[in-house]
Amino acid sequence: MHRCFEIPELVDEIVSHIPLLLDQDKPFLAVLARTARLFHNSALNHLWQYQRSLRPLLLCMPPDLVQEEVVDGKHSLVSNSLPLQTGLLRRLQKFLRPVQSSDWERPRRYARRVRIFSSNSSSFSSDDFPYSAICPLLDVVDDCIFPNLIKLFWEHSDENFPHIGLFLSPNITVLAIKCDASSSLAILSMLPRKCPSVTRVDMIHPRDHSVTEATRNLVSTFIPQLCCIQDLHMHIYDMALLQHIARLPCLQTLCVLSLPTALPASRRAEKPLFPSLRLLRCENPNPLSMSRLFELCSDNTLNAFRMTISHATNVPEVIRQLLAALVNSQRSSLTELYIRVEPVWDPFQIESDGIYTIECLQPALGFSNLTHVRITSNPGFDLDDLAICEMARAWS
Repeated sequence: MHRCFEIPELVDEIVSHIPLLLDQDKPFLAVLARTARLFHNSALNHLWQYQRSLRPLLLCMPPDLVQEEVVDGKHSLVSNSLPLQTGLLRRLQKFLRPVQSSDWERPRRYARRVRIFSSNSSSFSSDDFPYSAICPLLDVVDDCIFPNLIKLFWEHSDENFPHIGLFLSPNITVLAIKCDASSSLAILSMLPRKCPSVTRVDMIHPRDHSVTEATRNLVSTFIPQLCCIQDLHMHIYDMALLQHIARLPCLQTLCVLSLPTALPASRRAEKPLFPSLRLLRCENPNPLSMSRLFELCSDNTLNAFRMTISHATNVPEVIRQLLAALVNSQRSSLTELYIRVEPVWDPFQIESDGIYTIECLQPALGFSNLTHVRITSNPGFDLDDLAICEMARAWS
């Protein structure tokens, strides 16, 4: 074999180009892992690096631990002993005995290779055990199931949500959490301790109208502990939470999923707020609330502002107010502006309400250092040659 294959980085690059878009492509990596010792490690790493279920790991358990059935595409029982054939699936039926430490030896070798784990309630099928049935049997796991995990995407109901604890690796840098109830957020207290290296957090949870005072206190206590966080996506309940976020020393990207309809004016802080913020994103922003947020960013050199509007009345006026508030605080520093108005699918809503005019975009002409401008709207634009020339002179 050519000497170039003795370079691990080169072998890994070659293996990474084997398509992994579909699950049925994974057998190619399994075959490659058995082809030659040179490819074995890299092929197994790419085979296991992204998982959406614990099922592959459970299938590595001893055969006397898990009972399986062979089913067809409609999950109708075919046999308990037939070998797997095309069009047939293995379905995990039940555990035959308690899990012992020795049962975990073979799965542990593969669990170390998992880097990304994504799990949500809708991805469960009849060939999966619910976490409430699996996790109590995995007490033999030392600390977490995937010790080298770097990205975790977890979307579950109250029943399964607490089992996220078995997947919190100290190496996690990206953590996306979506839960249906505020009570599930109690797990937040252990995140800073178990995931000290996390740099991005996406928190999608109930909006402010359903949040209890206990949850507000929990989130407000959790946020300041994210000392290394660089990218944060979440709903903001009130000014107190926003102040906590503004003091994060390393925060570079903030995506505001929602703000209260009215935020009180903030007092002047002793130290600059949002000291490292460079990109601010918002969805369906309220002009008054966003103006308060822009005030907090006034001491900061914000580079990019992106907003998406999917439902609003009088969209051009909303955009004009937002741009006017933004230009007052970030006139010279802003270099990128992105505005997107989502298509209207409601036949009773008049799409012409979203047409851009020069009056709508007039405040944006005050950004003298813009280098990237992207404005999209399904209804379209109403700009004459004079308006285009005015925009060209302002952003040249």
